[in-house]
Amino acid sequence: MKLSPREQEIIKFLCDGFSDKEIAQELSISARTVQTHVTRIVLKLDAKNRTNAVFKYIHLLDAERQNNLSPEKCGICGLYNNHIIQIEQGGQNIEKICPECFSQAMYGLVSKKVKEIVDKMD
Repeated sequence: MKLSPREQEIIKFLCDGFSDKEIAQELSISARTVQTHVTRIVLKLDAKNRTNAVFKYIHLLDAERQNNLSPEKCGICGLYNNHIIQIEQGGQNIEKICPECFSQAMYGLVSKKVKEIVDKMD
């Protein structure tokens, strides 16, 4: 995403539902300048309108966040996964489990190790 720092600042306001006038007041710039930035944001994000630009921006942020995750090892199957679920009890980490092993535990398709961890949660 190649938005300028000012454009990023403005689209964050748009995400929070601010109008052009409200953004202008917050940033001490004219509403016309805000409109110019919004037009550039819409073009850069290849959006149909400002609402679609906000939608695309949020999805781009989510994709960037997903790409920056470091895979962790599942304590059950041993595979690395970007979406590890930390099982805690009393503020202490009991185990890190991948979504697949967690789903199996919730549906009762469990190995002995998963059952032991789930039993600790109760």
